[in-house]
Amino acid sequence: MPTRFDKYRFTKRTPLSDDVFNNIFKDIDLRIAGLEDIKKDWQHAVDEVTRYGLLRIEEVLHPSFEAIEEKKAEATETVSEIQTLRQNADDMINERRDDAISAISTAKTDALSSISSSKTDALSSISSSKTDALSSIEQKRQEAVSQIDSALLTSRVMAFFFGGED
Repeated sequence: MPTRFDKYRFTKRTPLSDDVFNNIFKDIDLRIAGLEDIKKDWQHAVDEVTRYGLLRIEEVLHPSFEAIEEKKAEATETVSEIQTLRQNADDMINERRDDAISAISTAKTDALSSISSSKTDALSSISSSKTDALSSIEQKRQEAVSQIDSALLTSRVMAFFFGGED
């Protein structure tokens, strides 16, 4: 917009009348009104460009957004499947662990029982063998003593009858 300063300039000779002021303010008012109309048109243009820009952004980004949402849903489903599989694996491991612990406990109990039984049998067998051996030794000793006594008696009887020293 061109400047009109020369038209509005006051000098020492400019009459200060309502006609002079009215003409200056009328010109200024008309110029401002024209700018306001341009501003309205400019604001409409900015609004249109903004609306069109947002529409284009929506057109360009919406397919990508939908693809991202689809991938997110797939990822959520995959995570859910993984959690289910993990829980199933944990359940199987826990079930087998409990079975293994039960089998080990049973085997331990059976082994301890078998060891105790074998120990009792061994002690009984050792005691019986000891008793039999002592009995056999005692019997052999008595037989030996009896043979010695018999031999002594025989020798004394022989010495008595046949003469010999006593």
